[in-house]
Amino acid sequence: METKKYKLDMFTTFTAVTMSCCNDKARPELLSSSLAQLSGDSALWAGVFTAGKSGGPDTTALGVLNLSDARLQKSAAKDEDFCFLDCDHTPPSSSNKIIPIKAALVHSKMTSLATVAIHNWVVAFIGTGDGQLLKIVIDQNQKVSCPEILYESPAEKAVFF
Repeated sequence: METKKYKLDMFTTFTAVTMSCCNDKARPELLSSSLAQLSGDSALWAGVFTAGKSGGPDTTALGVLNLSDARLQKSAAKDEDFCFLDCDHTPPSSSNKIIPIKAALVHSKMTSLATVAIHNWVVAFIGTGDGQLLKIVIDQNQKVSCPEILYESPAEKAVFF
């Protein structure tokens, strides 16, 4: 959605893409997401995706997407589920493409996510279902550092924020 002077004009710019995480294993459910505004007009969006109750060490994954990515601009289409003023109830089109998101970090029990941008770097704080608070750093090329454990609950209670 683009920022416009009038709200009516903003609603007509609403577009959507379908995201798919991840190439190594299907994780269709989004648990948590966060947006980090970098310097200039660029921004990184990060999301924690899950494969559901399948268990295993690779159940959840952190996907990172650069919102200024040219693939997003080319794939953006009017969202069939969002109708404003000119609703003609035509059948949904297949015009919006699926944008694959690769797994930046795979973990067994990620539950929540918060991010903060510092210059062209993003610091991500990740809560886990077994009581850990992890910190990772994502650079401007979407490369992820090794996770650092900031806190570990002795009771192993899930961390949400």
